[in-house]
Amino acid sequence: MHRISRKWNVLVTPTWGSTIACAATNFLIAGSVAAASTITQNATDTSGQSSFTNGTHFPGGAPVSGNDYVDPQYTIRTVDSNASPTFTGASLTIGNGTAFSAGGGAPTAILALKSATGNTTTVNSLILAGGAIGQATNNSTQTVAGNILLNVGGGYLDLSSNGASGADARVLNITSLVSGSGGLAVRGTQTSNGSVGTAKFTGTNTYSGGTYVLGGNKLILGAGNVITSGAITSSAIGTGTLNLGYGTATASDSNLTGASLLDDGSARTVVNNVVIGGNGAITLASTSTGSLSFDGTALTTPSTVSLAVDTVLTVSTTTSIKDVITGNHSFTKAGSSTITLSGVNSYTGLTSINAGKLIVASGGRLGTGTSAGVTVGSQGVLELSTSSGIDDAATLTIATAAAPNAILDAGVNERVGTLVLGNTTYKSGTFGATGSGAQNINNTYFSGTGIITVPEPASIAVVACTGMALLMRRRRTAQ
Repeated sequence: MHRISRKWNVLVTPTWGSTIACAATNFLIAGSVAAASTITQNATDTSGQSSFTNGTHFPGGAPVSGNDYVDPQYTIRTVDSNASPTFTGASLTIGNGTAFSAGGGAPTAILALKSATGNTTTVNSLILAGGAIGQATNNSTQTVAGNILLNVGGGYLDLSSNGASGADARVLNITSLVSGSGGLAVRGTQTSNGSVGTAKFTGTNTYSGGTYVLGGNKLILGAGNVITSGAITSSAIGTGTLNLGYGTATASDSNLTGASLLDDGSARTVVNNVVIGGNGAITLASTSTGSLSFDGTALTTPSTVSLAVDTVLTVSTTTSIKDVITGNHSFTKAGSSTITLSGVNSYTGLTSINAGKLIVASGGRLGTGTSAGVTVGSQGVLELSTSSGIDDAATLTIATAAAPNAILDAGVNERVGTLVLGNTTYKSGTFGATGSGAQNINNTYFSGTGIITVPEPASIAVVACTGMALLMRRRRTAQ
């Protein structure tokens, strides 16, 4: 009997002139791991270490094609270099399947991107199972390419700036195609110097678990959407709900401001349902000259914009909302740009226009109910293109300004319960600018040819009718 040892540790008994045949399952290469295995990371990569490339904490060394790799609870780092690394294993799972919680504690399993700015990290099969992709390089832009699967544990984009300076301390571009049933949260702690994280989605993604943009972070829409047979097929933010300003700031997040949604310089439309939460301070902006629209009216079940808290919407790009705005909260328009509302909205709180222009399009309406008053500040402008834009029982208050604060388009006859101009309250009459035909002409507050009507209170009308009836009766008696 002869022992052949060539790195294989295989015991065979050869026959003279025969062929030695060994089953593939008997081979174990010394110092490596069998193919088609699942390899689990066993410690955190520290500075200078990279299990992603070198397999520092993967048994068997550097990842190889055919093996699946799992980071259940550690940090796995890409190399600190100018290279654009590609993961060589069959798949990489980050997380251990912990249930998704967008506003929960920071995930422990993180893929930390440490390449120089402008580089791309490619993972052909990246599975987020309650883990995060961390933009771990201050004042840089990192890109992730390939495919991302969100399982029930979902995933996180961690953009914590860790003391970096600048308005956009860490930028993370997700060009990967993102699928799966899990959710995706854009999160990170804003620092005292105002640094925030920015994520940009450019894929035609299909994940359905929702997108959550926590306070202090920005999300850029870099792709359009597809609607098939009345349903969302794909969009930059998948098919689930977009949650802006999700969660409540903790003591350690005391510097958090509101979440921001931006277009990428092109006209972008959100067809998904939208929920505004957190502290309610939301910014809608553009990276250059684009625009934003919220329009899911073509869906079998049209989308809505839900106010979960009193909301301040700072608008610095041309914006339109065709979806119905719902919720028992107030809505405040801030920012210098124009927003157009076209839906028959049902939110019940006060509408305030602190800056810029708010247009109520033909067929549109602001909030409903006696609490759904409208206040136009000295820097704001309200333009009505409809006669049903304000609840009939509501109070319309217009502040004094050098230019008219209310534009009443041709044919508009808007009825309100009470009108306040500056410090003066009016309970009846018609009001408008020169050429409107209104009883009360005021070019300080109004422009256009439409009018505001404040009906005579019902009690006064009843008294007047009663008095007229008595007078006519007396006349008949006298005759």
